[in-house]
Amino acid sequence: MNDAEEIAPEEKKKRIQLLLTRLLAVSNSSGQQFYFNYGTLLAIGIGATTIQMSFITAIQNLGSSLFQGVFGRFSDKVGRRIILLLGFIIATITTFTLSFMTSPLVFMIIIGIYSIGMSLIIPAWNALLGDISTEKTRTRLIGKMSMIGTIGSSIILLILGSFSDLLPWKLANHIPITITSYSPHNLDSYLSIKFLEKLPWRLADKYRIMLLFSAFIFALATIIIILLQETNKQTRERKSGSFFQTFKDKNFSVLLGITSIWWFIMSFLWPIGPYVTANVNPTNFQVALLSVAFALAMAVGQWTCGRIADKIGRRFTAFIGFVFLSFVPLTLAYAHAWQIIVIANTIAGIGNGLTFVSLGSEVLSLAKPELKGTYTGTYNLSMGITTFVGSFAGGIIFSTMLKSFDYNWAIKVFLLSLAAARMLAAIPTLLLSRRENRAEK
Repeated sequence: MNDAEEIAPEEKKKRIQLLLTRLLAVSNSSGQQFYFNYGTLLAIGIGATTIQMSFITAIQNLGSSLFQGVFGRFSDKVGRRIILLLGFIIATITTFTLSFMTSPLVFMIIIGIYSIGMSLIIPAWNALLGDISTEKTRTRLIGKMSMIGTIGSSIILLILGSFSDLLPWKLANHIPITITSYSPHNLDSYLSIKFLEKLPWRLADKYRIMLLFSAFIFALATIIIILLQETNKQTRERKSGSFFQTFKDKNFSVLLGITSIWWFIMSFLWPIGPYVTANVNPTNFQVALLSVAFALAMAVGQWTCGRIADKIGRRFTAFIGFVFLSFVPLTLAYAHAWQIIVIANTIAGIGNGLTFVSLGSEVLSLAKPELKGTYTGTYNLSMGITTFVGSFAGGIIFSTMLKSFDYNWAIKVFLLSLAAARMLAAIPTLLLSRRENRAEK
């Protein structure tokens, strides 16, 4: 009887911690989804040109991964909670600040700070999932937590997106937005003006409230972290590894090198994608539907990955995800209505679900037990540097095309070419997966 009385409180404690972890998964995913869907649209709404969007995307990609190796090592040494706490505090403050931005240049600076918060959160969160799972359960647990976060965030996004469309936005018309260097011969500025003429100021201001929601959700995540117990139980006994130590692991280096080819090509789309969305002039609710389509499809991909990745191979599962993602620019090339973007987002969601869960699990499986955060941070840092270069290059290439060609022709050729390039970039991962299968046999 006494044993039962002692076990019951411990079991209750575990259930509470599991509930808090699931709530953290939802709040983390929600906060990031709100920024991802509405932050870039707000940047366009306040006058960001294609070159500025390239900088914003590149800064976001590099900043969110630049210090992941460092913060991943810190989380191995001092624990996950303190790193996550600092990350969510930064995310709360910066998303709140972004909601009041009127200058694209200041927007870039705040995005850089926001991205540092993400570089704290991402490796510590992935390592936390590694702490509470085993080799046999890891892919399934990561897939399950990712799916919970994705579904939860999509529901919240849909509800708040619908609610925000009901608010009296005409009161926000006082926010000044000016563009100074407009010239008919400046095609980059002309492209921005073209979209801004379609995007009423009051609609641009609607995106601000969605970033305020993001700040509120990140604040909730901060509270959850305070209540959550530390999962890295051996922080005092563990020694943090160096950034370069991970590259001594041949299997990790090969995986990183080959998948970096894909990330470089994939990121070409990132600074251009928001313009495709802005061109169809969606309402907040329609943007929410675009995000929900992506989120629900990603949940399907995450659930599927958790079921099949350990059976058919995590690297081969990542390749399948890459193939799905190769069809995204192909679909966007014909996106003349927001419903077509729904199809593209559905394909992208499945691809992302398969890719991120399988690669995240593979990195953790390659990592030494005491270096989960270090491996995750190093991989994401390298990915961030690669996508920084790729997204900036994509913006430059597209901007150069606009100087010689009509926008409609340029965007279609760019997207169709990118679809072919993505498919070719996925082939090295397929070859790597064959080595994985031979090694298991």
